[in-house]
Amino acid sequence: MKNQVESFYDNVAKDYSSHEDRVCDKIIEHFIIYNIPKNKPLKILDVGGGIGRFSEVLINMGHDVLLVELSNEMLNKAKIRLRKHSNIKFLKSSITNMNEIKSDSFDIVLAINAILDYCDDYNLAMKEVYRVLKKDGTFMGTVNNRFIYSSKHE
Repeated sequence: MKNQVESFYDNVAKDYSSHEDRVCDKIIEHFIIYNIPKNKPLKILDVGGGIGRFSEVLINMGHDVLLVELSNEMLNKAKIRLRKHSNIKFLKSSITNMNEIKSDSFDIVLAINAILDYCDDYNLAMKEVYRVLKKDGTFMGTVNNRFIYSSKHE
């Protein structure tokens, strides 16, 4: 399944910016911003970060972000989009295999928009998330719902 997901997102990457105006993403962005601590810069892992839509908001708030993405094409789009920022790094990997990341290293881990829906083994994915998350860290994740492709005019 990993290869199918990677191939799918490699193929849709060129037009993925057309999804920028989804209602669900605006709601999720509000939820993320509202629920993260405001008093200090945090280390945030954006797993399945795609083109960097949520990472961009977080780095603009002063947080340090590692964007992990399975698709080369999506990762390249994110690198182009966020190239002017110094507080972001990129890693091509999967949520089920983040061996290159040290344990207990992130204050917040995000797995937004179907990352858990499309991974091979969501139990392994959650084990990896909690391995890299600091002891008192926060995990924020979503799964798809019927509003996933709605835009502001719908």
